Amino acid sequence: MTRAGWLAYLRPHPGERTPTSLRLIIAAVSGAALSLSYVGFYLGIYSWICVGVLLVSIFGARPWVAFGCGFLHGMWFCLTSLAWISTVLAVHGGVSRVAGWGLLLLLAAAWGLLTGAFAWIVQRLATNSIKLACIGAPFVWVALEFVRAHLPEIGFPWNLLGYPAAANLGFVQLTTVTGIYGLSFAVAAFNALLAWSDVGPAARVGRKLGALGAVAACIVAAMLIGPRIVPRPQANHTARSVQLNFPEEPAYGSNWFATHESQLQEAARLSLAPSALQPDLLIWPEAPAPFSYQDPHFAKFA
Repeated sequence: MTRAGWLAYLRPHPGERTPTSLRLIIAAVSGAALSLSYVGFYLGIYSWICVGVLLVSIFGARPWVAFGCGFLHGMWFCLTSLAWISTVLAVHGGVSRVAGWGLLLLLAAAWGLLTGAFAWIVQRLATNSIKLACIGAPFVWVALEFVRAHLPEIGFPWNLLGYPAAANLGFVQLTTVTGIYGLSFAVAAFNALLAWSDVGPAARVGRKLGALGAVAACIVAAMLIGPRIVPRPQANHTARSVQLNFPEEPAYGSNWFATHESQLQEAARLSLAPSALQPDLLIWPEAPAPFSYQDPHFAKFA
């Protein structure tokens, strides 16, 4: 497409007050900002507002613009919150750094497609009613989160919207009934309420802001009071963790246990060393070793 053609796409459509380019930028920035709830500062507040910002950016947009906003939001969220995957692929996957980033980009594109589908569906609902779109948004978000977590090969339940809220002892009690998706739904619903309070006739903005403030006050109260009323169990067991230091090897020969006999003996000694509090549980964290309960060489240590 020519430069003039792209500019024509990015210019506001008749009836649109917000330029397409600005919508896309807002969606991309909100996706990158959402990652701050999962990496770096670990500030949960972003998870409560960034999806709402995405919704505001798609209301009143054309369907393809809404999809583009969702795609950029999901892609930048993946790239900024899961950048470490490229390093893991390069260090442990036997690929180059460039290939590692390429594979991460493909993963980000898949996340972008799902978030784009979310934005497109909500935009279609908004053509009938903004209220209907805001009511449906948390249901659509959680449904696509579930799909993302169960995609073949690349599906995993990482960085779901409810995880930052799960850091609160009061909120996390909800997961005993609904799982993490219930908490994602609650956070997505607040984001939808945030978006709903920002749109519509000016005469109704006051009432919407009042409803938003009341719900926000309830959430803050739950954050502060919830952890205080949850019973805190007293620790009456002791665990001991012994970090192993076996080298990574492309294959494990039949003589692996004989070769590392001294290291295994040292790990066993540290695990069983006497102390004031004898452990009820011994933990050997993840290690590059052929440990299996069925292997008689390892069974004696287990």
